[in-house]
Parts: sequence; structure tokens; C-alpha cells
Amino acid sequence: MKITAARGGVVGAFCVNDTDEILVFSSAGNIIRMGAREISAQGRDATGVRVARLGEGESVVAVAPVLEADDGEDLAPA
Repeated sequence: MKITAARGGVVGAFCVNDTDEILVFSSAGNIIRMGAREISAQGRDATGVRVARLGEGESVVAVAPVLEADDGEDLAPA
């Protein structure tokens, strides 16, 4: 992945399946939940993908997979 000043750094990376969901946390405290299938696959020369439009001065500060508990409830990692 190409890292550029215009795009910013990598916040996080992890493996997911098409059926998984992720959480995206913004610097303003917003949390966006989305399906992994909504994010397009990229090659090694890519500069990343936009997963959300953020407000002026806002940035993505963390990402995490949505985990499912044994009882079927969703749990986010601590």
C-alpha cells in the first residue's frame, strides 16, 4: 500500500470475510458500523479506500472488527 501525506497513515489492518462487519471510530466520537463487503478490494499499489466522509478536521482514529458472542449478541473488542 502506498502511504501519502494527502491520504494519511494506516489506522489499522486485519483480515475479514465478506460476511464480517467493522467499526470505524472518528476523532469526533462518531462510530460507523459497516459490512466488509462494502469496502472494495485493493491491489498492492493502491493508496487506500474511503470508508466514510468525515467532517472538516475529523479523522479516523481506530478500526475494529465486530465480534459475535456465543449467545448471538455482537461484541466490539475492548
